Amino acid sequence: MGRTQSRLGVWALAILTCVTVAGGHTAYAADNQPKVEAEGWFFVFNCAAQGCSAETKFGITGKEDHGNKLGRFEYFNTVTGLKVHGKLTTLSFHNNTCATPPPDFGGPPLTATAATVSGLCDDNEANCRFQMDLVDGGDRKGNDWVCNVQVTGHDKRNNAASDSDMNANQVVKGNVKIRNYN
Repeated sequence: MGRTQSRLGVWALAILTCVTVAGGHTAYAADNQPKVEAEGWFFVFNCAAQGCSAETKFGITGKEDHGNKLGRFEYFNTVTGLKVHGKLTTLSFHNNTCATPPPDFGGPPLTATAATVSGLCDDNEANCRFQMDLVDGGDRKGNDWVCNVQVTGHDKRNNAASDSDMNANQVVKGNVKIRNYN
């Protein structure tokens, strides 16, 4: 057997091993399921603390996996200390439905892809919930948005707290990426 044939044999064995070990899913298989990855910060203009404008940080990963919703969320309001994190329970992909933001803020593109995510907090508390719409406005900086924010949990003093803002809020630092949604 020549050198070329030996190499082809080794490659064939490696691929066969990957298929066998991974149950038919190799490391090179494409994952065509819809998914969202988002992180950054924005300003909540209607937070419950008497109309404050608070820098709010968030992080979300979620995907559809053959009918199952898989993912996690993090949310932190730097003024009130409202901090929640947990597992996504619903995830839906659609066209942008965000309302128009306050004047002089522009707005998300009407044709942009969006995802609605919601979930329950890890601490299994009945009043700790999270929901947000994420808009992927493309690769240009400043084109990503969040809206329909509704979060309840506890602040830094362990008092009940909530944020609610239906307006479109521009993601100031960060990025929203929605993939494989048609």
